[in-house]
Amino acid sequence: MKVKAADAHVDPYSTAIAFDGWKGFGRFAVPPGYEPLPSADPTTWLLRVGWRKHGEIDVREVPGPMH
Repeated sequence: MKVKAADAHVDPYSTAIAFDGWKGFGRFAVPPGYEPLPSADPTTWLLRVGWRKHGEIDVREVPGPMH
């Protein structure tokens, strides 16, 4: 069963809810009463657009070496 963005659970202490590069569904639905934590916009080319050359990120991906 595929998880819809609106049904997915997001860590309320992360900026994941505002990220638009998730594979399969774009942005998460913002829950009622949600107050985003302060964050800075990316300032380098790599963080703004460069990473997109490798495609969107699956919500189940974790950092680390590929196996």
